[in-house]
Amino acid sequence: MSSWVSGRYEDTLHRLEDDDRSLTGLSIAHNDADFVRIGDAIRKNTHLKVLEIDMLSQEPLPHLSFFKGLQRNSSIRQLILTRANFCGGFGYRKVLDAFAEKHDILTKFCIGSCDGGNVDTRAIVSFIRKCTNLNHISVKWSSLGRSSLAGQELPHLKELIVAIRGLPKVEELNLGSNLIDFNGCGVLATLLQDPNSKLRHLFLGNNLVDNRGATLLADALAKNTKLECLNLENNRGITEDGLGEFSKVMCNTSSISDTYSSNHTLKSLGIPTRALSTNLLCNMTLNNGGNKKKVAMKKILWKHRHFDMEPFFEWDMKMLTVVIGWFDRARGFAINNEANNLYAIYQFIRAFPDVVETVHQRAKATRKRRHE
Repeated sequence: MSSWVSGRYEDTLHRLEDDDRSLTGLSIAHNDADFVRIGDAIRKNTHLKVLEIDMLSQEPLPHLSFFKGLQRNSSIRQLILTRANFCGGFGYRKVLDAFAEKHDILTKFCIGSCDGGNVDTRAIVSFIRKCTNLNHISVKWSSLGRSSLAGQELPHLKELIVAIRGLPKVEELNLGSNLIDFNGCGVLATLLQDPNSKLRHLFLGNNLVDNRGATLLADALAKNTKLECLNLENNRGITEDGLGEFSKVMCNTSSISDTYSSNHTLKSLGIPTRALSTNLLCNMTLNNGGNKKKVAMKKILWKHRHFDMEPFFEWDMKMLTVVIGWFDRARGFAINNEANNLYAIYQFIRAFPDVVETVHQRAKATRKRRHE
């Protein structure tokens, strides 16, 4: 991404005006920029994909023609606004207004520093709600976890999550540095439990999540088959006990059925390996496997050392081929598999000695016919 920096400003502007196909990203952070010229260049440009504007440097506000240029551009897909609460909060509004009529072309929207009283968070949420093709959303340093003075709990965070749940393509959400605590985790849990959610990455770094919040998030992932990364870095209230809740969700050992239906998707918590227990690290390593049926199989072999075959006996012989096939597919997993096989066979022979004898006699007769 090119930037408006001393010594490169004129060169970058020429490339923008020439519609240079190699100039796909632009970062504007220069008070002395010629915004009339920039706006006209952006209006005509067809290769610019990413636009980043540092609102701190835009004092006074850019010329009106700059915003008209944004409005008429049809190539920009990613919009990034930093330090939105500066300039009295007016700059970001004009940028959003410029994209208001073509919001459906944006795939990524990032905005930072929306607190301080200068930014209308509801206007931002309303804008996000209309951007139906977004797959990446970032709202950072905006105190979304702070309760309302009027007594309403977390109105902005709730409105944002409701808006995101209505978007069909969001895969990445960054809510870092927002004072999100236990109550905020409760709001986020509704998103993680939504069966229609496509979210694959959720960044909650540098917040106020504690063990109670971690438990809420872990429980919300029990049936989630989409989220691969939940970044909880620098949430100092989370201890080993809180992290342990994710182990339980990724490998519920209550029964073989519970282990099979555990979460086999979560691969990372964004926390250094040295802070993870061996059990949690093993579960996340297994979850990195692409074939989730094999992941479940490995966890069963790992956590259930001796299979209880009695439930299968109630089905008489109907499940025999299924069970044998399952063990055959698991043959390559070096997790006490041989011991499990032998124990299962032993249980089966004890339960159905007559069946085993009959099978043995048939096999013997078949061999005899072949030799005749």
